[in-house]
Amino acid sequence: MRAHVEIRRLTKRFGETVAVEDLSLEVQKGEFITLLGPSGCGKTTTLRMIAGFVEPDRGEIYLNGRFLNNVPAHRRNVAMVFQSYALFPHMNVFNNVAYGLKLRKKSRQEIGKRVREVLELLNMEGMEKRYPHQLSGGQQQRVALARALVLEPEALLMDEPLSNLDAKLRVAVRNELKELQKHFGITTIYVTHDQEEALAISDKIAVMKEGILQQLGDPWEIYRHPVNRFVADFIGTANLLEAVVEKSGPGFVELGIAGEHILISREGLDLAIGQKILINIRPENLRLFKEPTHVMSEITVKGRIKRNTYMGRTIQYWVQMKDGTELIVEEHAPETVLDGEIYIGFDSKHIEFVSMERKCWV
Repeated sequence: MRAHVEIRRLTKRFGETVAVEDLSLEVQKGEFITLLGPSGCGKTTTLRMIAGFVEPDRGEIYLNGRFLNNVPAHRRNVAMVFQSYALFPHMNVFNNVAYGLKLRKKSRQEIGKRVREVLELLNMEGMEKRYPHQLSGGQQQRVALARALVLEPEALLMDEPLSNLDAKLRVAVRNELKELQKHFGITTIYVTHDQEEALAISDKIAVMKEGILQQLGDPWEIYRHPVNRFVADFIGTANLLEAVVEKSGPGFVELGIAGEHILISREGLDLAIGQKILINIRPENLRLFKEPTHVMSEITVKGRIKRNTYMGRTIQYWVQMKDGTELIVEEHAPETVLDGEIYIGFDSKHIEFVSMERKCWV
């Protein structure tokens, strides 16, 4: 099946700065894919090249099999929702949403029908005569989205559309976005630097760094099986530890980690004695005990709690191991807070082996 949006070896430079380098990506029809990465990683530039606002130096862009590079932005049949919303302050809600339809010279009857339908879907009915300054941030965001959806584009492009909202409203609106995307079945490419947001709403996530695609996969794969240090550290909270293979045999490996010797039972590992590797253990997969135990955990090592942060539902501990390495442990907030000498327990199945050499996903 041919991809609905296809990018082939896309490259863009601004002077000596490489914004996007040799990027290839396929988005299936109706798929919600997020370009995720820190500021300056090339995600917004990629979006603007798809929209036609920025011309690539090299590479090809296709929409439903149609070559877009030489097609002007207003003829690409894609719609973009900007971070700033870009609403016309002198126009009311109705005219803001209707603007694109008027440019396409649709009849007054069709414009009225389509604008009312999309505003109703976005719970904005009755607000047609209000102006942007009379709306909350969440309502302005809905108007910007309505203006894009009313055009019935083949692809929807969204550039950090929730970044101006407060945390609680951002969660509510992102859930609405996902429901609307499913309702319309529209192919969506979304840009954000918020890892939690990307994990919550995406069918697939493309993690970018310095213009290069690092990894593409569904949220579970990106979080549980990061391909390199950058992805592991950028997505969620990571405990990244350098380890040395001390023993290796069929179905087992013994690692030297932070002054400890840890035996791991794992099939399919092809590791040589003396090899240096990187492992990751997520904070939620670690447990703390006052006494050493093998009942609730396969592996137990000693440590000392240095500090903690109360998060409401959870509490985060920073635990120092014997060589000075600190691990972050996240537990459901107990009635009493632990302190002092402690034992860290975990199961080997939660250890992720992360490449120290592979720079990007291919």
